[in-house]
Amino acid sequence: MILVVPKDHMTQEEMWGGIDKLAQVAVKLGNELCPNGFRLVSNFGFDGEQSQLHGHIHVLGGRHLGYYMDGTRQQMNMH
Repeated sequence: MILVVPKDHMTQEEMWGGIDKLAQVAVKLGNELCPNGFRLVSNFGFDGEQSQLHGHIHVLGGRHLGYYMDGTRQQMNMH
């Protein structure tokens, strides 16, 4: 896992409001270090397992990552 972190302190919400440069860096690193594929993740709030108050993006890769969440193909109810 690689963390991409903005130089200036900001929250996840603030970071995602101006994500262009950080997203470019995350994708560049993902392509270079995980050529078979990668996933970009940011956690928000308690239920999302956010453990840091500063904004950052996880670049996950280097192996097959499987399906999201619990390993099944369940559809999330987004109502």
